[in-house]
Amino acid sequence: MARNQHLYFLVHASHERFKVGIARNPLLRWAAIQPHAQTDFAESLVFDFSGEVRAKWAEETLHRVLSDSRFRMPSNIAGHTEWFNFDAFGGARAYASSNREFLGISEGYTVSARPRLSSGGSELTRTRSRMSLAERIALSALHNESTAAMFEAYTSTLIASDALLGSAADKWGQIVLYLHRDRITPEEVLLSNQIPMWESGPRFAHIVVSIIHDDTFIRLAIGSAFNESAERDDFASWAQSAPGFERVRSALDRVIAAAPSLPVAHPARTLDPVSPRS
Repeated sequence: MARNQHLYFLVHASHERFKVGIARNPLLRWAAIQPHAQTDFAESLVFDFSGEVRAKWAEETLHRVLSDSRFRMPSNIAGHTEWFNFDAFGGARAYASSNREFLGISEGYTVSARPRLSSGGSELTRTRSRMSLAERIALSALHNESTAAMFEAYTSTLIASDALLGSAADKWGQIVLYLHRDRITPEEVLLSNQIPMWESGPRFAHIVVSIIHDDTFIRLAIGSAFNESAERDDFASWAQSAPGFERVRSALDRVIAAAPSLPVAHPARTLDPVSPRS
Protein backbone atom coordinates (compact mmCIF):
# COMPACT_ATOMS: atom_id res chain seq x y z
CA MET A 1 0.00 0.00 0.00
CA ALA A 2 1.07 3.63 -0.55
CA ARG A 3 0.36 4.74 3.02
CA ASN A 4 3.00 7.27 4.15
CA GLN A 5 4.93 6.76 0.89
CA HIS A 6 5.90 9.48 -1.58
CA LEU A 7 7.09 9.38 -5.16
CA TYR A 8 10.05 11.63 -5.93
CA PHE A 9 12.10 12.98 -8.84
CA LEU A 10 15.60 13.67 -7.45
CA VAL A 11 17.59 15.96 -9.77
CA HIS A 12 21.38 15.97 -9.62
CA ALA A 13 22.88 19.49 -9.57
CA SER A 14 24.88 18.76 -12.72
CA HIS A 15 21.60 18.38 -14.66
CA GLU A 16 22.95 15.26 -16.33
CA ARG A 17 20.66 12.82 -14.52
CA PHE A 18 17.68 12.42 -12.19
CA LYS A 19 16.32 9.58 -10.07
CA VAL A 20 12.75 8.30 -9.80
CA GLY A 21 12.03 6.55 -6.51
CA ILE A 22 9.72 6.22 -3.52
CA ALA A 23 10.34 6.92 0.15
CA ARG A 24 8.48 7.53 3.38
CA ASN A 25 10.58 10.66 3.95
CA PRO A 26 12.04 11.89 0.63
CA LEU A 27 14.27 14.52 2.25
CA LEU A 28 15.99 12.01 4.49
CA ARG A 29 16.24 9.56 1.59
CA TRP A 30 17.86 12.19 -0.62
CA ALA A 31 20.43 12.97 2.06
CA ALA A 32 21.34 9.27 2.13
CA ILE A 33 21.69 9.11 -1.67
CA GLN A 34 23.96 12.11 -2.26
CA PRO A 35 25.37 15.18 -0.45
CA HIS A 36 23.03 18.16 -0.25
CA ALA A 37 25.32 20.21 -2.51
CA GLN A 38 24.72 17.71 -5.33
CA THR A 39 20.92 18.11 -5.25
CA ASP A 40 19.00 20.71 -7.24
CA PHE A 41 16.20 21.42 -4.78
CA ALA A 42 14.52 23.91 -7.13
CA GLU A 43 13.92 21.18 -9.75
CA SER A 44 13.50 18.05 -7.61
CA LEU A 45 9.87 17.10 -7.00
CA VAL A 46 7.82 15.17 -4.47
CA PHE A 47 4.39 13.61 -5.15
CA ASP A 48 1.97 12.41 -2.47
CA PHE A 49 0.05 9.17 -3.05
CA SER A 50 -3.71 9.01 -2.66
CA GLY A 51 -6.09 6.16 -1.94
CA GLU A 52 -4.94 2.56 -2.05
CA VAL A 53 -2.48 2.82 -4.96
CA ARG A 54 0.55 0.54 -4.70
CA ALA A 55 3.53 2.89 -4.52
CA LYS A 56 5.90 0.33 -5.99
CA TRP A 57 3.61 -0.18 -9.00
CA ALA A 58 3.51 3.57 -9.71
CA GLU A 59 7.30 3.80 -9.40
CA GLU A 60 7.83 0.83 -11.76
CA THR A 61 5.36 2.29 -14.26
CA LEU A 62 7.43 5.45 -14.49
CA HIS A 63 10.61 3.40 -14.78
CA ARG A 64 9.09 1.59 -17.80
CA VAL A 65 8.00 4.87 -19.38
CA LEU A 66 11.56 6.19 -19.03
CA SER A 67 13.36 2.92 -19.88
CA ASP A 68 14.89 4.32 -23.08
CA SER A 69 16.54 7.13 -21.12
CA ARG A 70 18.31 5.15 -18.41
CA PHE A 71 21.51 6.68 -17.11
CA ARG A 72 24.24 4.14 -16.49
CA MET A 73 25.35 4.23 -12.86
CA PRO A 74 27.90 1.94 -11.10
CA SER A 75 26.20 -1.29 -10.03
CA ASN A 76 27.50 -0.94 -6.47
CA ILE A 77 25.32 2.16 -5.94
CA ALA A 78 21.95 1.51 -4.31
CA GLY A 79 19.14 2.18 -6.76
CA HIS A 80 21.57 2.33 -9.69
CA THR A 81 18.82 1.28 -12.16
CA GLU A 82 16.54 4.17 -11.13
CA TRP A 83 18.55 7.01 -12.70
CA PHE A 84 17.67 8.61 -16.05
CA ASN A 85 19.16 11.17 -18.42
CA PHE A 86 18.06 14.68 -17.51
CA ASP A 87 16.97 15.24 -21.12
CA ALA A 88 13.94 13.08 -20.24
CA PHE A 89 13.04 15.08 -17.12
CA GLY A 90 10.58 17.38 -18.87
CA GLY A 91 8.79 14.40 -20.39
CA ALA A 92 8.68 12.57 -17.06
CA ARG A 93 7.22 15.62 -15.33
CA ALA A 94 4.61 16.03 -18.08
CA TYR A 95 3.68 12.32 -17.92
CA ALA A 96 3.26 12.45 -14.14
CA SER A 97 1.13 15.60 -14.41
CA SER A 98 -1.20 14.29 -17.12
CA ASN A 99 -1.54 10.84 -15.52
CA ARG A 100 -2.00 11.82 -11.88
CA GLU A 101 -5.27 9.91 -11.49
CA PHE A 102 -3.85 6.81 -13.19
CA LEU A 103 -0.74 6.85 -10.99
CA GLY A 104 -2.65 7.90 -7.88
CA ILE A 105 -0.39 10.87 -7.13
CA SER A 106 -0.80 14.51 -6.22
CA GLU A 107 0.54 17.46 -8.14
CA GLY A 108 4.32 17.60 -7.74
CA TYR A 109 5.85 20.14 -5.38
CA THR A 110 9.38 21.18 -4.41
CA VAL A 111 10.74 20.54 -0.93
CA SER A 112 10.87 24.27 -0.16
CA ALA A 113 7.15 24.64 -0.96
CA ARG A 114 4.24 23.68 1.24
CA PRO A 115 2.76 20.40 -0.05
CA ARG A 116 -0.57 20.79 -1.83
CA LEU A 117 -2.57 18.63 0.53
CA SER A 118 -6.25 17.84 0.58
CA SER A 119 -7.78 15.38 3.01
CA GLY A 120 -4.37 13.77 3.57
CA GLY A 121 -2.93 16.85 5.28
CA SER A 122 -3.61 15.61 8.79
CA GLU A 123 -1.81 12.36 7.99
CA LEU A 124 1.34 14.26 6.97
CA THR A 125 1.16 16.25 10.21
CA ARG A 126 0.86 13.05 12.23
CA THR A 127 3.77 11.54 10.29
CA ARG A 128 6.04 14.50 11.09
CA SER A 129 4.96 14.48 14.72
CA ARG A 130 6.16 10.87 14.97
CA MET A 131 9.67 11.78 13.77
CA SER A 132 12.49 11.57 16.26
CA LEU A 133 14.44 14.75 17.09
CA ALA A 134 17.36 13.42 14.99
CA GLU A 135 15.04 13.00 11.99
CA ARG A 136 13.63 16.50 12.42
CA ILE A 137 17.14 17.98 12.58
CA ALA A 138 18.11 16.09 9.41
CA LEU A 139 15.01 17.46 7.72
CA SER A 140 15.95 20.97 8.91
CA ALA A 141 19.39 20.64 7.34
CA LEU A 142 17.80 20.30 3.91
CA HIS A 143 15.30 23.08 4.60
CA ASN A 144 18.08 25.43 5.74
CA GLU A 145 20.05 24.85 2.54
CA SER A 146 17.17 26.51 0.67
CA THR A 147 16.83 29.24 3.30
CA ALA A 148 20.57 30.02 3.17
CA ALA A 149 20.51 30.19 -0.64
CA MET A 150 17.62 32.67 -0.56
CA PHE A 151 19.36 34.80 2.06
CA GLU A 152 22.56 34.82 -0.02
CA ALA A 153 20.59 36.05 -3.05
CA TYR A 154 18.81 38.65 -0.92
CA THR A 155 22.02 40.09 0.55
CA SER A 156 23.58 40.20 -2.93
CA THR A 157 20.65 42.40 -3.99
CA LEU A 158 21.27 44.74 -1.04
CA ILE A 159 24.97 45.06 -1.88
CA ALA A 160 24.38 45.56 -5.61
CA SER A 161 21.92 48.39 -4.91
CA ASP A 162 24.71 50.56 -3.44
CA ALA A 163 22.11 51.68 -0.91
CA LEU A 164 23.95 50.59 2.26
CA LEU A 165 24.71 53.58 4.48
CA GLY A 166 25.88 51.87 7.64
CA SER A 167 25.51 49.03 10.12
CA ALA A 168 25.47 48.76 13.89
CA ALA A 169 24.42 46.45 16.71
CA ASP A 170 21.54 47.59 18.92
CA LYS A 171 21.02 46.96 22.63
CA TRP A 172 19.15 43.72 21.90
CA GLY A 173 22.09 42.28 19.95
CA GLN A 174 20.38 42.69 16.58
CA ILE A 175 22.45 43.75 13.58
CA VAL A 176 20.87 46.89 12.12
CA LEU A 177 21.46 47.84 8.49
CA TYR A 178 20.60 51.28 7.11
CA LEU A 179 19.74 51.74 3.44
CA HIS A 180 19.01 54.90 1.44
CA ARG A 181 15.48 55.10 0.00
CA ASP A 182 16.74 56.79 -3.20
CA ARG A 183 18.74 53.67 -4.13
CA ILE A 184 16.45 50.82 -3.15
CA THR A 185 12.69 50.57 -2.64
CA PRO A 186 10.90 49.18 0.42
CA GLU A 187 9.39 46.55 -1.88
CA GLU A 188 12.87 45.24 -2.75
CA VAL A 189 13.84 45.14 0.92
CA LEU A 190 10.56 43.41 1.78
CA LEU A 191 11.59 40.47 -0.40
CA SER A 192 12.97 39.20 2.92
CA ASN A 193 9.40 38.07 3.65
CA GLN A 194 9.93 35.30 1.10
CA ILE A 195 12.88 33.84 3.04
CA PRO A 196 11.70 30.79 5.04
CA MET A 197 12.24 30.66 8.78
CA TRP A 198 15.51 29.22 10.08
CA GLU A 199 14.90 25.93 11.85
CA SER A 200 16.45 23.07 13.73
CA GLY A 201 14.16 20.29 14.83
CA PRO A 202 11.20 21.89 16.59
CA ARG A 203 12.66 25.45 16.79
CA PHE A 204 12.17 28.28 14.29
CA ALA A 205 13.39 31.87 13.81
CA HIS A 206 13.20 34.66 11.24
CA ILE A 207 16.57 35.92 9.98
CA VAL A 208 15.23 39.41 9.14
CA VAL A 209 13.14 40.36 12.17
CA SER A 210 12.00 43.92 11.36
CA ILE A 211 11.97 46.55 8.63
CA ILE A 212 10.98 50.19 9.21
CA HIS A 213 11.37 53.17 6.91
CA ASP A 214 10.59 56.84 6.39
CA ASP A 215 11.09 59.16 3.43
CA THR A 216 14.90 58.90 3.60
CA PHE A 217 16.00 55.65 5.22
CA ILE A 218 15.13 51.99 5.48
CA ARG A 219 16.18 50.33 8.73
CA LEU A 220 16.53 46.55 8.55
CA ALA A 221 17.24 44.39 11.62
CA ILE A 222 18.79 40.91 11.64
CA GLY A 223 17.91 38.68 14.60
CA SER A 224 20.35 38.60 17.49
CA ALA A 225 20.76 34.83 17.07
CA PHE A 226 22.70 35.56 13.85
CA ASN A 227 25.08 38.04 15.49
CA GLU A 228 28.11 36.03 16.56
CA SER A 229 29.34 38.87 18.76
CA ALA A 230 26.08 39.03 20.72
CA GLU A 231 25.80 37.44 24.13
CA ARG A 232 25.29 33.71 23.71
CA ASP A 233 22.03 32.52 25.16
CA ASP A 234 20.22 29.24 24.60
CA PHE A 235 18.40 30.60 21.56
CA ALA A 236 21.55 31.97 19.90
CA SER A 237 23.46 28.76 20.59
CA TRP A 238 20.69 26.75 18.96
CA ALA A 239 20.55 28.93 15.82
CA GLN A 240 24.32 29.03 15.39
CA SER A 241 24.67 25.26 15.73
CA ALA A 242 21.96 24.55 13.13
CA PRO A 243 23.20 23.13 9.80
CA GLY A 244 23.96 25.83 7.24
CA PHE A 245 24.52 28.68 9.70
CA GLU A 246 27.97 29.38 8.24
CA ARG A 247 26.42 30.25 4.86
CA VAL A 248 24.01 32.74 6.42
CA ARG A 249 26.73 34.30 8.54
CA SER A 250 29.11 34.57 5.56
CA ALA A 251 26.43 36.37 3.51
CA LEU A 252 25.76 38.71 6.43
CA ASP A 253 29.48 39.42 6.83
CA ARG A 254 29.61 40.52 3.18
CA VAL A 255 26.77 42.98 3.79
CA ILE A 256 28.41 44.38 6.92
CA ALA A 257 31.71 44.77 5.05
CA ALA A 258 29.89 46.80 2.38
CA ALA A 259 28.31 49.13 4.98
CA PRO A 260 30.35 51.67 7.03
CA SER A 261 30.33 50.82 10.71
CA LEU A 262 28.24 53.07 12.98
CA PRO A 263 29.04 53.39 16.70
CA VAL A 264 25.41 52.92 17.76
CA ALA A 265 22.08 52.04 16.17
CA HIS A 266 19.66 54.92 15.55
CA PRO A 267 15.95 55.14 14.87
CA ALA A 268 15.45 55.50 11.12
CA ARG A 269 14.13 59.05 11.42
CA THR A 270 17.12 60.42 13.34
CA LEU A 271 20.04 58.94 11.43
CA ASP A 272 22.32 61.67 10.05
CA PRO A 273 22.61 61.01 6.27
CA VAL A 274 26.11 62.55 6.19
CA SER A 275 27.88 60.87 9.08
CA PRO A 276 28.00 57.32 7.62
CA ARG A 277 29.80 58.64 4.53
CA SER A 278 32.25 60.90 6.40
